Amino acid sequence: RYFEDTATTWRLLVAAKSAGHIARPFYHYYRHGGSIVHTSNFQIHYGHVLADIERVDFINAHAAYTDAEKIDLGCRSIELFCKHLRKMVVVAKTEQEKQICLESRKWMLNLPFKYRLRLKYLFTYYLLRRKNIIPDKK
Repeated sequence: RYFEDTATTWRLLVAAKSAGHIARPFYHYYRHGGSIVHTSNFQIHYGHVLADIERVDFINAHAAYTDAEKIDLGCRSIELFCKHLRKMVVVAKTEQEKQICLESRKWMLNLPFKYRLRLKYLFTYYLLRRKNIIPDKK
């Protein structure tokens, strides 16, 4: 699965008895032309979307975060979700991929009101309609 670390790091930090930050790199990523960072396909964007969903659901369900922290962390994660969903919609080709886009959008529409990022929602909806994943209303 792509980007599983994005979904699981939150769980590890909350489960830890203590955590610290050292402002010094201990390892470096080697980027090459074939890496997932430089590749755009449905599975990679879907991996991002799944990680974003898991992260937001975890933040909302966990008592370690205050309501203000949930909103702050959740909104940032939802902005990333919208970015990744738009990219996923652009590359969706098969009916199954289009259905996955719709299911991901349904998750977004069922978020609590405090997370509503209207412009992001509308833009994603526009993109889904433009790609004929959501048909025009007659």
